[in-house]
Amino acid sequence: MLIEDTGAPAFARALLRSVSAGGPVGASWTFNLPRLRIDARIGSPDYAASCRRTLVESPEPESAGRHAIGVVIVDRADQPNLPRPRWGGPSFSLGRLIDALERQDLCGSYDVDHDIWQVFDPASSEGVQVLATWGRLPPWDASLPLRNFLHWAYHAIGMRLIHAGTLGIGTTGVLLVGCGGSGKSGTTLAGVLAGLTSAGDDYVAVDAAATGPRAYPVSRLLKQDRPGLARLGVDPIERGFGAPNWQGKYEIELAALHPAAQAPVLELEAILIPRVAGGRRSHLRPATRHEAMMASAPSNLQQLPGTWKRGLAISAKLARALPAYHLELGSDANEVADCVGDFIARRKW
Repeated sequence: MLIEDTGAPAFARALLRSVSAGGPVGASWTFNLPRLRIDARIGSPDYAASCRRTLVESPEPESAGRHAIGVVIVDRADQPNLPRPRWGGPSFSLGRLIDALERQDLCGSYDVDHDIWQVFDPASSEGVQVLATWGRLPPWDASLPLRNFLHWAYHAIGMRLIHAGTLGIGTTGVLLVGCGGSGKSGTTLAGVLAGLTSAGDDYVAVDAAATGPRAYPVSRLLKQDRPGLARLGVDPIERGFGAPNWQGKYEIELAALHPAAQAPVLELEAILIPRVAGGRRSHLRPATRHEAMMASAPSNLQQLPGTWKRGLAISAKLARALPAYHLELGSDANEVADCVGDFIARRKW
């Protein structure tokens, strides 16, 4: 069923008011990410532990200033009197819901399969996530809890959460973009194991300011499956990586690979578009701005709800600001890392 356009914003604001006036919900937690502070009230110790395990703790001093938002995460069992939506119409459309909220300067999403509402008001910097029960969290949530709130909060300060990998030497680096299976994660992990730095894999926060695009970490984790680790000569059992996640991928803390692996920021010098070519050696060839934008835009638009026009604008801005190259990946992981490292070194110096 489709929530009525006029009812969606009213329901969203009612949720925000109800949680704000409802008193304490669980324990309070603060997460200090680059440029962003999240003050969260979380009704589940397990969910709080997932946030602590995953979200980066930024070394930025408090004097640098952070945009602060508040988020409440609660289930209806704890708050049975929370407002419920009024439905009508023939079918549910997430796009129509998001558009209705954005016309009233709100951000939000609804996961039909798991009955999860997320609402964020950029004006008040307040958000709420309402679950049917804690047991109905989607399996991918643990890989980056609060992902949509990071997305909306960074959007509010002119930055963008994007689906990409990164590699660098010190704080000079490159952005790796492409669809799933293109080799982003394998290339990032190969580079880190070879001593390169990374602002992260899967998601990073990007500032596309005119002074030069920069990538900031939001997650401590890299992800890779057993075959990918085997190609790198890494035994997940020997390394103590724990059990694989819902995708069959191991979630690996960058700091577990080497202490200085995660860069606090990378000044971006180029966009690389990896592709598993399978040749003996890796090589780079120039890519067009259009190719760079098309490699990054689809997955970001599909995985992050709302603010699509800004997302396209930032993808276009990155493509204009940075040279782009196709990275044809060879079959030897060490050689791949050397190829990317040599490229970054030339850009750095």
